[in-house]
Amino acid sequence: EQTKDANGNVEEEKKSESEDEDNAPDLYEPTFEFGELFGYWDKESPSNTYIPPQFETLKEEVTNDKNSYHLDEEEWNDFVAKATHFEKRMYDKDSEDKLYPVKANNKPYFNKLFDINPGDPMTTE
Repeated sequence: EQTKDANGNVEEEKKSESEDEDNAPDLYEPTFEFGELFGYWDKESPSNTYIPPQFETLKEEVTNDKNSYHLDEEEWNDFVAKATHFEKRMYDKDSEDKLYPVKANNKPYFNKLFDINPGDPMTTE
């Protein structure tokens, strides 16, 4: 909708943010809306929902060209470099541009499952 200011110039009337959001198209489909929760990590899962890994490493999985959204080697190396940079900023005491360090929480089930102790630093391993 257009209006005129005191000098007769045409101005567009601004919509509120909520009006913009209401009229915005859906850009992303949800990952899932319903389904079964699987235990990707827990071979001893009592619900019998363990799914064995298809690849030996995360790198093999995300750089596999049979994966529609795979990364090429250069993209993988960029992510590793960024993660290593953040790791250094969090835990290297001599870092000039320190970040708040991320440490493992005390969640006994997950600590045991992933063999991570509460307070352990985040790593790129």
